[in-house]
Amino acid sequence: MAISLKALRERFHREPGTAGGAKLVPFPARVGVEATASPMTTHPPVSWQGLAAGYRELAVSFEEELGLLWCRFRHHDRPSYTLPLLREMRDLQLGLQGASNQGPGDRSGMPRYLVWGSTVPGVWNLGGDLALFARLIRERDADRLRRYAHLCVDTLYANWTSLGLPLVTVALIQGDALGGGFEAALSDDLIVAEKG
Repeated sequence: MAISLKALRERFHREPGTAGGAKLVPFPARVGVEATASPMTTHPPVSWQGLAAGYRELAVSFEEELGLLWCRFRHHDRPSYTLPLLREMRDLQLGLQGASNQGPGDRSGMPRYLVWGSTVPGVWNLGGDLALFARLIRERDADRLRRYAHLCVDTLYANWTSLGLPLVTVALIQGDALGGGFEAALSDDLIVAEKG
């Protein structure tokens, strides 16, 4: 079943746990297949059903009947791509890729749409973590700055290529998307943006 942009927007505005009578299913605990490690963090074995357990920076829910995987940035620290947010985004991507490789090609129950949104009113994402950049530059820590950059590139490239899956990525922008936040939105297959 395909979903219209209007329906997508309406579903995003509903209370967590419901969407037009459809139940949003939070993922159970992490279980499943091996995932490849990123240079910034290790990724525990996950299955697509266990992706949300333990996430602090992402609010993740799944509408199975529509194949909609909602991933909302919580922005606890700053409304930018902080290291914890990037790690969770990459972990989620690797989990989806790993779960997709489990079965004999049966995609029933798997996400068809990956929707990136924000829980912070008026802000989608303001881009790179400037506080981290300044600190690492002051500390002359080129290695950690390079690893942050690689994690950004790995995360955006995976999104740009739809994780190598039959998946439509969507940026649902209901606020400011500046700098790297705007560039990240451009890596999605579809951008839905509200006027300000």
